[in-house]
Amino acid sequence: MYIPQPLTIPVPITLATIQDILISKTVIVAAHGNSLRALVKHLDGIDENTIPNLNIPTGTPLIYQLDENMDVIPSDEAIAPLRGRYLGDQDEVRAKIQGVQNQTKK
Repeated sequence: MYIPQPLTIPVPITLATIQDILISKTVIVAAHGNSLRALVKHLDGIDENTIPNLNIPTGTPLIYQLDENMDVIPSDEAIAPLRGRYLGDQDEVRAKIQGVQNQTKK
């Protein structure tokens, strides 16, 4: 299911849409970095000061498992502050995160 999302989409709308979709299903969400930040902010309880500096690498799947109450089941392989885990070699993922961070340095 494709759900178009402008960059300025409010977090409550994003979360309401995701909650509607997640009922007893496996879901793939492909979105822009800002929309993904809004989603992980909610899932991981990330504070307002931390979220703007969170670098999510492009094209690297981030996997969350949720319990029956839609709460995140923390992964042992999570890279803080996230509780989900990136798919793939974690050293390569860390290098991609650093690459995203370096893009913002001038």
